[in-house]
Amino acid sequence: PIAMCISLGVWIGDKYDMDWVVTCGPAMQTLFTHYGASPAIDMKDITSTEFEAAMQSAFGNAKGLDVCYLYCASHGSTNGLKLFSGNTAYLTPTRLRTLIDQYNGTFVVFVSGCHSGTYISTGTNSEYGTSGDVFDPSAFIQDLVTTTDDNMVESDLRNGERIKVLCSSMKKEISYITSRNATKYWCLGSGYNKDTDTFTNQLADFNADYRVSLYELYMYSYTKIQESHPDQTVVVYPENDYYIIFESDY
Repeated sequence: PIAMCISLGVWIGDKYDMDWVVTCGPAMQTLFTHYGASPAIDMKDITSTEFEAAMQSAFGNAKGLDVCYLYCASHGSTNGLKLFSGNTAYLTPTRLRTLIDQYNGTFVVFVSGCHSGTYISTGTNSEYGTSGDVFDPSAFIQDLVTTTDDNMVESDLRNGERIKVLCSSMKKEISYITSRNATKYWCLGSGYNKDTDTFTNQLADFNADYRVSLYELYMYSYTKIQESHPDQTVVVYPENDYYIIFESDY
């Protein structure tokens, strides 16, 4: 069995036009709790310091076999997600990686927002003329740029097999209107219909073993979104990873 006992369901968005966050965050919290995670911490419009405190509260006692869920949703750029109020607005990939590295357990991270693929450097960003499709673990570097909208973060969440990441869009994609679709299909694929607030069959359970792996959830959400919104591309790290995220008989 997989230990699922710690959860941080962060549905942080700025206070202007993020109405979809109001439904997506609680939906992911419900999903995490259903599969045995502790009650999620739900927050929005908080500071970077408050976010770090929430991470410590949720994951500070995590053990090596625990699964730690983290869902983040907000406006995004190639610099990260605009999650925080105050001067330090962006959660950069490097900052998140630094925080995750402080805790035990396997982290399953869901990132929803424009350019969210920046967290795993997936997709060519023509503006900067660089491709994130080739990754050399030995060349993993730290964030050496300032946190402004015009700078691309040079670090990401890869080079760590205990970190599993699903992003709602490729690094090059603007997906504000369609980002909510990723959350919808992450929930449906895992067995939760947030529109009716009911649990049904795990639609991403392709081999009918009552489990949903990272790869299955990626393929399900990717395919469903591409059918109606080909300008939005769910991306995953690691690729072809059959790590079990959710199992119905826990």
